[in-house]
Amino acid sequence: SNLMTLSAPLLLVASAAGLRAASLLAEGSSSSRCLPSLPRRSVLLGGAAAQCCSVIAAHADAATEKTRGLSAERLAEIVRQDLTERQFLVSGEITRAVYSEECTFQDEIDTYTISKWIKGTKALFVGDKSRVELVGDVQVDADELRFRFDEVLCFNIPLQPKVPLTGTLVLKRGADGLITSYREIWDTSVIATLANAYL
Repeated sequence: SNLMTLSAPLLLVASAAGLRAASLLAEGSSSSRCLPSLPRRSVLLGGAAAQCCSVIAAHADAATEKTRGLSAERLAEIVRQDLTERQFLVSGEITRAVYSEECTFQDEIDTYTISKWIKGTKALFVGDKSRVELVGDVQVDADELRFRFDEVLCFNIPLQPKVPLTGTLVLKRGADGLITSYREIWDTSVIATLANAYL
């Protein structure tokens, strides 16, 4: 029926929400296979995909050489390319060299470390069925960058439900020019976003 068709994706994303707490507990065990802390839409999916924890990879990530002191315009160019060419909001493919390792990633759901945000985002979406568009251009000054986005998120769970989402991303810069804060501001509430899920 039409009701079943409309409610199925909502039931899928809602039923997955309870798995997120378990994934955070598992992360504390060195012997456990752990789910990523899923960024941005974690309440929608909780258990999109399991990944093995890798201490070696974590150390390699933290050792990424940083590019400090970039002009505002050059940093805006890098962020623009990450969005339009690498679709980083659904792929997790950021230019890590321009982000502080202490950068916090916050959405309407929770706050994440840089490593958790990258790993979770990579596990969360079906890249070739998701899309992200830059609305307007990246606005930039000495202290922050901001831009509006329009995206359709295809989740990596059974039936691969999709959720449209628009909003603003604000990136704050530190004294050395690195990005120290990532903050998503959605145009719709979490409940309203969930209600827009479709197959």
